[in-house]
Amino acid sequence: NLKAGLNGTKTFRAFVDATAQTIEVSETNNQAVLVYSVITKPDVRITGITLTPAVPSRGGEFDAKVTVRNIGSAPASNVLVSVWVNRPAVATNNLNTNLDGSAPASATVGTIATNTSVLYTFTGLDAGTGTMARVCRAFADSDLSLDEILETDNQRTIGYTPESRADFI
Repeated sequence: NLKAGLNGTKTFRAFVDATAQTIEVSETNNQAVLVYSVITKPDVRITGITLTPAVPSRGGEFDAKVTVRNIGSAPASNVLVSVWVNRPAVATNNLNTNLDGSAPASATVGTIATNTSVLYTFTGLDAGTGTMARVCRAFADSDLSLDEILETDNQRTIGYTPESRADFI
């Protein structure tokens, strides 16, 4: 494998008999040239979600620590991350809602350099009052503003079921 190099126009040349060691009918057809462009792009993905508490209380609140990593070849600027407290279906953008119709929590986590992760904590998320299993979903670049290498690796989920807790006064 050859490295593509930095952004810009590049020229690839392939030679046959480059030192003219073979006697040929024509010495003018011994190379081919390909001009190509290198464009570096970011590629953000959610690499982790941790809930605190790990099992949220029914009717209570919890925090979600979300780790976002840029595995691309260029910095990712103004990365918007959204978190849904109950969205089992894949989200298409930050305008999608939770199952109850509520909006996701969203925050801009700033610029992420290449091969770097950032941790952002979403606080005070609603655990819900029901006893059904729920899916917490995090989505990096949820406003679809980045031109990325791969757009299908931006989401991650973690399941949880809110539990009753003793209420001591």
